[in-house]
Amino acid sequence: MCDFDAIYKCYVITDAVVLDSLFTPEERSIQSEMAKENSKYPAEDDSLWRDIQEGRMIRVIVDSDNGNTMTGFNLQGLCEVLMYELYVLKGIKPEACTDPNDPYFAHYLECLDKAGYL
Repeated sequence: MCDFDAIYKCYVITDAVVLDSLFTPEERSIQSEMAKENSKYPAEDDSLWRDIQEGRMIRVIVDSDNGNTMTGFNLQGLCEVLMYELYVLKGIKPEACTDPNDPYFAHYLECLDKAGYL
């Protein structure tokens, strides 16, 4: 689910030290379980997905409609830390900030909190 024309940048993280610093204990547990499950089957041609599932790679695809601002993102890999940061960087429309009952505003506040900004 991607608008290929809006892709601005694609980042691939494979450094084990960096990845280890990003994953929560729960995410490491899930990745370990995926590795056990994947070991039951022969590796297919697309081993990149196996690397993502098992925590050896994360891909971050940043969308921009105008080349200046981030309009969306796609995070390939399980990583709460990056997800909250990306939501914060993307931001929300200013009109959503005027109504404290707006679900987008509440979600944005939660992301700010989880990312450590509040």
